[in-house]
Amino acid sequence: MAKERKKQPEGEGGAPGWVVTYGDMMSLLLTFFVLLLSFSTISEEDFKKAMGSLEGALSVLPKNTGVLDLQMMNRREQQRKMQQAAQKIAEELQIIGQDKQVKVEYDAKGGIKITFPDSILFDRGSADLKPESFPIIESVSKILGELTDVFVEIKGHTDNTPIVNNPRYRDNYDLSYYRSDQVMRKMLAVSSLTPEMFEITACGSSQPISTNLTEEGRKENRRVEIFVRGFVSEEKMEMIQKGIP
Repeated sequence: MAKERKKQPEGEGGAPGWVVTYGDMMSLLLTFFVLLLSFSTISEEDFKKAMGSLEGALSVLPKNTGVLDLQMMNRREQQRKMQQAAQKIAEELQIIGQDKQVKVEYDAKGGIKITFPDSILFDRGSADLKPESFPIIESVSKILGELTDVFVEIKGHTDNTPIVNNPRYRDNYDLSYYRSDQVMRKMLAVSSLTPEMFEITACGSSQPISTNLTEEGRKENRRVEIFVRGFVSEEKMEMIQKGIP
């Protein structure tokens, strides 16, 4: 007698199991990139975390991504421009014969520090800029004005000699504040820099770089420092102005 053929239960056909797994993986990838595009901005740290999660779960994404590479390229370009600006300022100071007086330093982290001795900016005990300081400040300001997305902090410093019988300034903090303010106002007047890029700090005699026991040391302590930093967003700038690290 012929054997009966067993009927195959309905519903057991269809695509192989690997196709289903592959489809799930592609759905996850599509969902991720849709979410990514829905954000107007994404921090580098969050992006790295997301990429790391997918890389570990799916093992299909490369370690280096286009977005991160672009950010690194932009950062390197900004650092290059800052370094070039520092060099241009140093060369300009040499041309006008102030390279021995004004000190320019480039920070490897991407910032510029410019130190003015008070003797080329102000008379003793005064916050009124000397007319001969105008070309120096103008040269520096115009070069800095060529940069974008920068934050400029101006710090005024004095020695520890008390201010006596001066109705304009109550103490050294008061004097250092107005000196910083006058330098900022002059920089604004001669360049494309805007007030939102600036912060002024009155240090008084609290941050000496030399001894206050000698006249030479006190002379070194009387100075105005300009710090220029790059890559500061509006949000970060507001945090800096509020004292939030």
